[in-house]
Amino acid sequence: MTMTATIRRATRDDGLRLIRDMRHEDRLEIQMEGHFSGPDTAVSWSLDNSTSAFALLCGDELLCIFGTSPLFNNPSQDIMVVWALGTEAIRRHKRAFLRATPEAIRLLYDACPDTRLFINAMPATYPTYRKWAERYLAAQFSETSHVTPSGAVFTAFGIWRKGA
Repeated sequence: MTMTATIRRATRDDGLRLIRDMRHEDRLEIQMEGHFSGPDTAVSWSLDNSTSAFALLCGDELLCIFGTSPLFNNPSQDIMVVWALGTEAIRRHKRAFLRATPEAIRLLYDACPDTRLFINAMPATYPTYRKWAERYLAAQFSETSHVTPSGAVFTAFGIWRKGA
């Protein structure tokens, strides 16, 4: 039996749960990005600086927290940073996670009505996640990559609001 995922506003308790059960890939991505000392500071910063943050659950298991934050040096909200950090429970509830992805994007659009473009970057060494972003988020990836402070190669992507 496939469980259905639910989405609600993220709480500090969700952040603590995320830190405790964060996927290895997300821990590694935080390390590769090089801007945070670890998952605890990345999660705290993300929640503190988000214009919206949501928790995706399957039953009582937290699958991920996702949200948006303002782009530095851009007082307008026409471009926002989109982020997501997941737990090991995503592996147990993959189908529910994938089915909830369109609703998650819709919630971000609703929470950021003036935003025409969500942006971020992911490690170039994560082809599976790139395929997910392209298929389920309609993400468009840059042809070029950049090197993070830790020396990892990341590729930027954008998610354009339909009709923008």
